[in-house]
Amino acid sequence: MIRSLKRHEWSEADQQAWEEAFRKGTLLSRGGAAAHMKPVTRVDLERRYGQFLDHVARVHPEWKLLADPNLLATSACFAIPELIETYLAELQSRVSSVTVYGSISKLRRAAEILNPKRDFMWLRVIERDLGVAIRPAPKFARIIDSHVLILGGLGLMDVTLKEVHLSPMRQAECYRNGLMIALLAVCPLRLKNFASLEVNRQLIQENGSWLISLQAHETKEGRPDLRPLPSFLVPYLETYLRNYRSCFRHAEGQALWVGRRSNRLASNHVAKLVTQTTLALFGKPISPHLFRSCAASAASIYAGNTPHLASGLLNHRSREITEAHYNRARSSIFAKRFSDLVNNLR
Repeated sequence: MIRSLKRHEWSEADQQAWEEAFRKGTLLSRGGAAAHMKPVTRVDLERRYGQFLDHVARVHPEWKLLADPNLLATSACFAIPELIETYLAELQSRVSSVTVYGSISKLRRAAEILNPKRDFMWLRVIERDLGVAIRPAPKFARIIDSHVLILGGLGLMDVTLKEVHLSPMRQAECYRNGLMIALLAVCPLRLKNFASLEVNRQLIQENGSWLISLQAHETKEGRPDLRPLPSFLVPYLETYLRNYRSCFRHAEGQALWVGRRSNRLASNHVAKLVTQTTLALFGKPISPHLFRSCAASAASIYAGNTPHLASGLLNHRSREITEAHYNRARSSIFAKRFSDLVNNLR
């Protein structure tokens, strides 16, 4: 089974190097070289490096037995061409080119953090070549109007309330998944921020209303992000917090998204739930990131007289970023017009 080795399963050299790299500074001393990174970035890099170590343990078990003790005492000792080659082959056999590139890129970053004195230029070359070969899946066929996403999420929660034959745990899961869809459609946050929402910290109640408040250090853009929840969503959120969240065994913390076996769902687990739920609801797998494209496209179609709405909604500094990477409305509008023109000519 493919997994990610936890940090306590790494070599002692790797554990020590990682802790030193992320050591917080004080007024009188500088922190580690990676202390400036956001916690979500650290978690992501740990997970990607752990996946590589799991590959080594599964595919090359002899390496830990045959490796020179002096080699094992060196951080990032397994980040060598022979092992990277088989890891890359495994990735390419089971995931998309985008994920392959991201995995190797983050493995390289983790290796440089662990052993900054080593030269990983050869790995940067591999990363660059993979970047050139990226072939993202086309988004056009998977774009769904945000209001349809919202209605789908609300509908799932409404149906769950009536499905009395379901076990309490299954009801809680279905209601949670519906809330994920509706909330993400209304507030298309980046996955890391969405998955890490905590009640009374980022998700705050004020005077009967709820809002999401992200601090500057929590966002990719380095700016605060404040999003009030629409009134129609508030009863659903409060029903989840009051009746369903407590059904999960590990719901004693403040994390908004919890599950059967965890008091906080990891980002990849949240992404999997969102994708699976949208596939069941709409017949299309809509990833959390694609919700941002859906929102930008809807803003362009229905509020074209507010040109900066989409970039503001996604918290982008530049409207050009939104237009280049997220807004798929313009091409779809002109494609529809051209199709109508051809039909009329016929």
